Amino acid sequence: MQFVVPQFIEVESKIIGPISARQFVIMLVGAGLLFLLYKFAPFWLLIVGGAMVFGTVVMFGFVKIHSQPFHWFFLSLVQTLRRPRLRLWFRDEFIFREKAPKKEKDQAKVVARAKVPVSNSRLAEMALLVDTGGAYMQPELIQKPTRAESSVVAPAVAAPAPVQPNQPPQQPPETPQVSVNNPQ
Repeated sequence: MQFVVPQFIEVESKIIGPISARQFVIMLVGAGLLFLLYKFAPFWLLIVGGAMVFGTVVMFGFVKIHSQPFHWFFLSLVQTLRRPRLRLWFRDEFIFREKAPKKEKDQAKVVARAKVPVSNSRLAEMALLVDTGGAYMQPELIQKPTRAESSVVAPAVAAPAPVQPNQPPQQPPETPQVSVNNPQ
């Protein structure tokens, strides 16, 4: 079974002889404008305005530029004239602004660390940190809570012993609950 493929789909349908529907509507609008000029304008304005209306109707109805109807060309011209001729990219507008500073409470907890070259033992410690899901921390980075930060009862935390490479981490011994505010 063969299908009919439509051809010449870009050609406007002719409704009245060689005139398409778009051209017919444009001619009707032009005739209406000429009628209004005839009824309400003096004769000299009818002649000048009639010539302008006739030229506009012919341009928009029948002229093609680069095989495009004139109204498409006219719309493209208006869009081009509305845009600036020189396009500049101002980089300052696209630089991301820094985030708002953190609250003072959050800044007190941040520990600044100097960038240290990674050695084999440090690499092993980092691997242990990743393997334990962040539970293992180096002894020098563990901070003891101050009285303002601690609650009434806090567990005593013992710093874990440094881990040698290729050895599993040791479990810290269980410690009893110690009151921070009331030392014994």
